Amino acid sequence: MKWPWQPVDEHTPKDRDLLLAFPHRGVVRGHWETDKYAKTPRPYWTNDRERIYGIRATRDDQPTHWMDLPEMPAKA
Repeated sequence: MKWPWQPVDEHTPKDRDLLLAFPHRGVVRGHWETDKYAKTPRPYWTNDRERIYGIRATRDDQPTHWMDLPEMPAKA
């Protein structure tokens, strides 16, 4: 099954983890961060590499496309 990439816009789901395509980070698992203490832009899309690149770089490099995470493979 092919999983189509969709542009990040106001219809992008913000209630679950997604695969996010970042211009300078590649494809990573990420989610919508609603941290009320975050600096601008607040809220923002974050990902599992934020600790490597830092919060500021992650906020500056927002995703352009997304797709749902694929289903886990069935146990053999």
